[in-house]
Amino acid sequence: MSFLRFLREKLSYLDPFFYAEIFVLFVYKKLNIKHEQRRKLVVFEFVFYMVYAFFLAFLLYFLLTLILATKTPVVVVLSNSMQPTFSRGDLLIVKGADIKNIKAEHLLYEGDKNLENMFLWEYAEPIYKEKSYQTLGILFPVKDFRGPYSEFLPGKILIRLDQNTIGDNDIVVYRSEHPNSEKDNLPIIHRAIVNIETKDGFLLLTKGDNKEHNFLLDQDCGEDNKLLKYCITTYPVSKIKGKTIGRIPYLGYVKIFFSEIFFGRRGGV
Repeated sequence: MSFLRFLREKLSYLDPFFYAEIFVLFVYKKLNIKHEQRRKLVVFEFVFYMVYAFFLAFLLYFLLTLILATKTPVVVVLSNSMQPTFSRGDLLIVKGADIKNIKAEHLLYEGDKNLENMFLWEYAEPIYKEKSYQTLGILFPVKDFRGPYSEFLPGKILIRLDQNTIGDNDIVVYRSEHPNSEKDNLPIIHRAIVNIETKDGFLLLTKGDNKEHNFLLDQDCGEDNKLLKYCITTYPVSKIKGKTIGRIPYLGYVKIFFSEIFFGRRGGV
């Protein structure tokens, strides 16, 4: 016996379908079904293996929810908004996260407004690149906000949006809740930029890494939404599904393929 054959036989015990095949052979033996009669039962075998595969997938997903402490342990990237970090079709591993382990710029809000469900321009001032809407930073009024912060200006706290400042921040996963958008309830996988502590809880500002197409924060629609951009309001940390801890390239295209066939979903955030 060659070493490769020996190794293959030993590793077969790690293959979950090995035990499914043993079960099928056991049933055939109990029912006294001959080998040549198995051809007539090919449909039964196909259905059995399909059900078994779905059961294994469900079991694996359930175990991952327990191990990673999140109801969304895996998620598929549906767009290129996070390039070059992630690309469409990547399968991401997600770990549960609370406010204590989400890395982002931290600010304390001491004002009277309830920032949840508000747009960025209602409580802060984005700084755009000249003759474009590319966001270079955000100014927060010191009468309402406290640091630590990246930089201090008279009456303002400046958070710069460059790789030196935000490049190591965590990438979080949450669900869109925009009721008038086709992207409602799709997973958003973007980088945490600012974590705002308020008396009612913690809120996040997020942004995609793609500099060509995601040059604004997700919560920045421009004043009175004049930018005509799909955006969301300031998001509570309590609703975050988790943060990404791993990536498997291209594997998510399997889900995208079936989603486009059966549900007609092509977009993503």
